[in-house]
Amino acid sequence: MIDAKRWPSVEVCDPSSKRGMYLIWATFSPDDFVYIVHAKHVPDASFDVMSENIKSERARLPRPPTLAIMDQRGGQFVSNRDLEKNFFDEFHERGLHYEPSMDTPMQKLHDWMRPVWRPDVEKAIPKLRVTEPVANMSDGPMTALQRFIWDPTQTKAWQYKQKSKDWVDCLRYLSGFPGLSYQRLQGRPETESQGLAATYVESSRRGVSVEDHASRLLRERGLVPNLSDTYSTARRRGSAF
Repeated sequence: MIDAKRWPSVEVCDPSSKRGMYLIWATFSPDDFVYIVHAKHVPDASFDVMSENIKSERARLPRPPTLAIMDQRGGQFVSNRDLEKNFFDEFHERGLHYEPSMDTPMQKLHDWMRPVWRPDVEKAIPKLRVTEPVANMSDGPMTALQRFIWDPTQTKAWQYKQKSKDWVDCLRYLSGFPGLSYQRLQGRPETESQGLAATYVESSRRGVSVEDHASRLLRERGLVPNLSDTYSTARRRGSAF
């Protein structure tokens, strides 16, 4: 019998000084399917309060995350100019260590969502799956995928003001962090693994930008209406936990 509670998990955080923290937790199966098993919006508050809220959410999972990733740009926001501290520093002081996310083209998330034919089960299955509790969240990740529109002809301000962008970015950072797999994660210590990204990073900071990819999509296919319509996202019945 497969014990999903023993699968390694990854936490992804998209912070904002105004909108609070958007977090997802994903678990990796032995055949490297990725299941979004939990998601939470932590409202903006003091770092002490937000840290305790994140720890409380982590405590709801069967095991601590093996790796925690934070948006590299949002994490570098200076929260205390006198002490020159950013979000990474503030959370690290409170026992929460995050690795910076990698620059990731939207194509990577699309690839994770695209159903791929599996001869063993005789059907097409996407790499990225969403458990039913997360799929049923009000204004959660699934709603975000249905709402989000990527239009490279629009300004960055227009892109950023979309209500659903934070959840989509969490999924994008997850898909773009190099080297994530069940085997690599399973052999790592949980949570406080400083330097974990160093074994994965290598040359992955290079590559196609979101803007370059979007321009190519525009030429080849026209505007992409939204992520969930471009590639069907399968729900996995029931929670892994």
